[in-house]
Amino acid sequence: MKKVLIVSPQLGGIGGIETVLLKVLHSPLVNKFKIDLLILGGLKANKNRFENIDNVDVHTTAHPQKLLRAFEMAKYILINKEDIVICLSREELIVAFYIRKIFCLNYKIVSWIHFSLQGNKTNFKKYADYHFSISSGNTKLLKRRGIPSRNIFTIYNPISDTKEFILKDKRKIRFIYVGRIIFRGQKNLKEIIDGIATWNREKWQLSFYGTGPGVKECKDYIHVKYPKIESKFEWCGWQENPWENIRSANALILTSSFEGFPMVLLEAISRGVPCVSSNCMTGPDDIIKNGINGYLYRLHDLDDFHVKLDKVLLLKKTPLEIQNSISQFNDEIYLNRLEKILSKI
Repeated sequence: MKKVLIVSPQLGGIGGIETVLLKVLHSPLVNKFKIDLLILGGLKANKNRFENIDNVDVHTTAHPQKLLRAFEMAKYILINKEDIVICLSREELIVAFYIRKIFCLNYKIVSWIHFSLQGNKTNFKKYADYHFSISSGNTKLLKRRGIPSRNIFTIYNPISDTKEFILKDKRKIRFIYVGRIIFRGQKNLKEIIDGIATWNREKWQLSFYGTGPGVKECKDYIHVKYPKIESKFEWCGWQENPWENIRSANALILTSSFEGFPMVLLEAISRGVPCVSSNCMTGPDDIIKNGINGYLYRLHDLDDFHVKLDKVLLLKKTPLEIQNSISQFNDEIYLNRLEKILSKI
């Protein structure tokens, strides 16, 4: 049985990376490969999610120093004699490369970065033999760095099937945002605020599900610039499973400046909710099919944003048709694809 070690940096316990890892570790793949998880830096929260997983050894270490983390990783690899080492960040990738070189080992190294590679200066061609790419945008970036197509596997991220649809609000237009609250930067919530506040409709509501460092900045900005419509913005806070509490939605909106592979789009579409998303690098264009499950708008173009808000309200697709548009990301299809790749490398 091939031995596979997944090495991760510190995990928050509640994000998209954790969700994907848990799906893999709880899948039939652990009966076909010896898959273990090494978390360097430990878990910030929800540690019980990674406890008592059948046939999987989950080892965590919270050493604050890089050298001690590297020593822990080397010790684990030498003891367990891995065949494949899959690294989720730059630090682990480089350490895996030098452990193999110093100790004359022959395991394969795989990069599996869960963020956009735009601006990432890591020499992936040097440090990894193969690459799991979470989006077609990342795949293009890897190819530009001289990595041959045969060494890149575009695997995306998986989404579970659900039979519970969230229907449109018939009384008013209700938009939702689900994710970290960051005024500028990655999540770029200033754009969603300005965009909807200057839209030529009146009967709408925008509900934010999540928390983050930008909550006060967002609220203060609305209070100063758009005081007359302040009540149209609803702050629902962080919720362990927001989808259980969202009763209706006409669309989900994402105005990110950059993404890796935005799982929130899959989560909404899987429940029959169409999306309006920026066409940022990378990920949204793999998920959004214009006129079928939502629309992409040009990042920072509020006129185009307004047009796409109007269009999504006229979308005639049923919740089932919207859900079916992302069938290629289904858990079963994803895990079958991953099994074939692990068998091959």
